[in-house]
Amino acid sequence: MLISSIWGRKHTIRLASIVVILSIVSMFMLVKFIIQNEDKRSTPDEVARELASSSKYLLESIQSKDEEIRALKDAIEGLRNLEKQDDTAKLASEAERELVAGNPEKAKELFRQIAKQRLLKSNNEIQNFKIETAQTYRNIGALAFMSNTQEALESYTKSIELDPQNIVGWNRLGLLLERLGKMDEALAAYKEALIRGKTTKEKGLLAVSYGNIGNILKTQGDLDGAEELYLKSLKINEELGHKEGMAIQYGNLGVIRRTQGDLNGAEEYYLKAQIINKNLGDKENMAIQYENLGLIRATQGDLGVAEELYLQSLKINAALGRKEGMAANYGNLGLIRATQGDLGGAEKFYLISLKINEDLGHKEGMAANYGNIGIIRQNQGDLKGAKVFWNKSLALYKDIGAGPMVEQIQGWLDEFIAQKDN
Repeated sequence: MLISSIWGRKHTIRLASIVVILSIVSMFMLVKFIIQNEDKRSTPDEVARELASSSKYLLESIQSKDEEIRALKDAIEGLRNLEKQDDTAKLASEAERELVAGNPEKAKELFRQIAKQRLLKSNNEIQNFKIETAQTYRNIGALAFMSNTQEALESYTKSIELDPQNIVGWNRLGLLLERLGKMDEALAAYKEALIRGKTTKEKGLLAVSYGNIGNILKTQGDLDGAEELYLKSLKINEELGHKEGMAIQYGNLGVIRRTQGDLNGAEEYYLKAQIINKNLGDKENMAIQYENLGLIRATQGDLGVAEELYLQSLKINAALGRKEGMAANYGNLGLIRATQGDLGGAEKFYLISLKINEDLGHKEGMAANYGNIGIIRQNQGDLKGAKVFWNKSLALYKDIGAGPMVEQIQGWLDEFIAQKDN
């Protein structure tokens, strides 16, 4: 998040580890299962939860981790259904064993073969074949989501072409587009999911859609619009007794309050979220709130406590292999070093964060890193170097439609030009 400042004061871009943005390309880091015989075999739900919890992706980029679990569970159930068919039984069994051991490729290849077979039928036969084929593509997308953004995008695009009424398909497509910084397209996908959620009255998915659209509006600077949607999502989650969804929206509302400068209000929401996270044992979202609470302390000038909170978050993120969370941690640790006057230490942390964000293709994180490195160059008296990094930052923020951040960086560049002219 950008903190407004004037020339001559220390500019800062804070990397808030919020529950929204996604996102994010890495390989599986999966817990191995021992699948021996049917009575000892893990259920599809158990397998899906292990795959989701051990992912290197930021699952908080999804409004609820339940959505990721549901998608993976569908894929596991799809494999087990294929095991019951003579012509695919052996391949499906091998595919599941490799999937839980960390290699999804055989499962994806099997689903591709099934999709092709079904697609040939769907062109000439009844709608049911299209819906079945769409589910097969969603299975491929669920497996690719954690390791190959482009493959997942292609699979979910095919799925909604075949089954445009499926809410999960639209929401997942939106997440992938958001990950790639295509905010307008992501917003359109989320709105398609919202329309269908209202029609089918699937409240859980409706809450997810409200939250996802709220995230886009927040990035675009429409805080009032974002807050309205977060509150709608919160209300639905409260009605459903969905604790994790409630915690996510408390965290989102806290971000709104912090952006507005209401640190006490922000902290209240973050602590509400953290109580739920701890009760659920939800480590991913615990890490998020440690980071958010650290941002409050840093803003208040309590750098020691802020650093402790960032390090708590980093420890969890590193243990879970959650790369985007680690990038945010390193970026915020860099801000502490910069505030302390340790520009070398700050740049070291920013560069670690930048490398992770570049690997993930996370444009918003990259933009913040470039902006902060530019600040270091400015403080070192290298104004030309600062301009180079700020222009990189500006281009990325424009690309994702982050209006307030575009305005902030452009302001720095305008001040640079004015200073140069004088």
